[in-house]
Amino acid sequence: MNTKEFKINIDLYGLDINKWPEDMREKANKALLSSTEFQDLIEEEKILQDSLNLRTFDEPSSDLENRIISAARKEPVNTAVKNKSIFELISNLFNSFHLPSPAFALSMVLVIGITLGYVANNSADEADNDNLFASEISFYDGDFYE
Repeated sequence: MNTKEFKINIDLYGLDINKWPEDMREKANKALLSSTEFQDLIEEEKILQDSLNLRTFDEPSSDLENRIISAARKEPVNTAVKNKSIFELISNLFNSFHLPSPAFALSMVLVIGITLGYVANNSADEADNDNLFASEISFYDGDFYE
C-alpha cells in the first residue's frame, strides 16, 4: 500500500483501521507497522480530528425565529417581468444605491461636469491666447508692426 492509497483510505474510512474493509485492513496494519511515514499520517489525522472536535458553535439569538418569519412575510420576489415605466426602473435603481434623491445626484453630476469642463477648457485656452496675441502683434496683413 502506498502513501496516496493510505491517505485516501483514512479519508474514506477514518482513523480506526479496525473499521476498514477486511482486505485493506491487513495491508494497512502491515504498512503501519513497517513505516514511520504512515504512523506520522495517523498522528497528523488525529491532531486534525481533535482540533475539529474542539470547535464550538454559537447559539442563535433568541429572536432568530422572529426575524426569519418576518423576512419570509415580506413581498415575495416575482421573477415575471412586469411592464414598468422607465421612471419606475430608474427610481428602483437609485433606491437600491440609497442615494439622497435622484434629482440631487444627477444635478451634482451635472455641476461637477460643467465645472471640470470649464477648468479644463480655460487652462488650455490661456496658452493658446498668448501665442495668438504674439502672432497678431508680429504680423498684420503682411506688414510688420513696430
